[in-house]
Amino acid sequence: MKIRYVDFYKVVLYILVFFNLGFSDFLKEYIMQIQLVTIIVAVILLCIYLIQPKKSHIDDKLIFVYISMLFLLVFIEIIRINNNVYSSISTVGAINLIRNYAFVLLFFPIYEILNSDIETKNGFIKVIVTLGLCALLFRSVGWFAYNYLGYNLLPGYFGVMGYNWTRNGNVRLGGTFLDGFMFTYFCLKLLNNRKLKNKVIYTCCVSFMILYSYFVYGSRSQLLCYICVFIILCVVSGKNVSTGVLNLVLILGGLVIILYTTSTIQNFLASFSINDKMYGAGTQIRVAGQKLYQQMWIENSKLLGFGITEDGNYIGLTKYYLSDLGILRNLYQYGIVGFIICIIPFIDGVITAVSGVVKNTKDSGFLLGLVMYTIMTSIASQNVYDYSRIMILPFLLGFIGLVSRENKLRGEYHNG
Repeated sequence: MKIRYVDFYKVVLYILVFFNLGFSDFLKEYIMQIQLVTIIVAVILLCIYLIQPKKSHIDDKLIFVYISMLFLLVFIEIIRINNNVYSSISTVGAINLIRNYAFVLLFFPIYEILNSDIETKNGFIKVIVTLGLCALLFRSVGWFAYNYLGYNLLPGYFGVMGYNWTRNGNVRLGGTFLDGFMFTYFCLKLLNNRKLKNKVIYTCCVSFMILYSYFVYGSRSQLLCYICVFIILCVVSGKNVSTGVLNLVLILGGLVIILYTTSTIQNFLASFSINDKMYGAGTQIRVAGQKLYQQMWIENSKLLGFGITEDGNYIGLTKYYLSDLGILRNLYQYGIVGFIICIIPFIDGVITAVSGVVKNTKDSGFLLGLVMYTIMTSIASQNVYDYSRIMILPFLLGFIGLVSRENKLRGEYHNG
């Protein structure tokens, strides 16, 4: 029996996603080793892809431009490390900090799978979502056991951010790189499914992700992004424009009522202020860190940035984290030139998704939800280029390529 290339790609990607979700790290962290293996496998898969006959045509040439420019940026920044007055790391250390950018090479096998037959594509997406959901459930059990039962079942997870990373009296556990992918998938299934049983199932999945974000992760920004993505999907999932507008009016009307009748939402929004009693100090440190790194960027090079440096840097007794700045980190580190390169998938994704929604292509709604979630969380503090989240980038590129092809085929169908 002959094994198809896409079937081989699927099995390898399942394994990579499984390990990058941290299923093997719950006792001891092996993330650096796993990421190194992922890079090696990504290069091997690229080599196999290059010799693969009858590959799916990639219509979106901007993806090629982006990947090429990204590797050129990495090469330039590694060369610049010796002249970086703000960093004490070696060239090897710089490579270790930026090596995960090679994950984008997984775009090619992912694109092949997404452009194969419907059964293969849908099955692949379903398995990826299932793995992500299991990862969150696993983390939830460990979080509850530690914070409420006193049993540390997941020392490897808690050790990543430390036991001082708390909110509301509980030690927090972060989400996964698949959070936006899963949330968009569940929302679309909920909105487009007519069977009551399925609606109940997907409502539970959406609710679980929201509860995880609020209680386990303790991420206010992610919660807001979930709400925004759900509103966007409610609009674009309608059968026509009038239905989408009606959905939007109903949702906004409901939100307005909630805002004016409950103090919970008001207190939640107020928590982002530097004057908030509980969260104000953390917000103030982020604002101070943003000003600090902005000044470093201006003093060094606006075009090229101040280069690769460690995430956390002490100024006096306070440690300021670059990862708290979201996508602004890329602007300050890599300058205007590097920042433009890094946001190419955002621009390409939005244009491709909106064009697909207008043309009513099959996967445009999913792409729009995923790219908007990625943009919003990256603007906040969950930058897609952070080492723990960059694994979603080749999936995003894969869907950009898929929808671009769908848009082209739809245009050719109407013109024909």
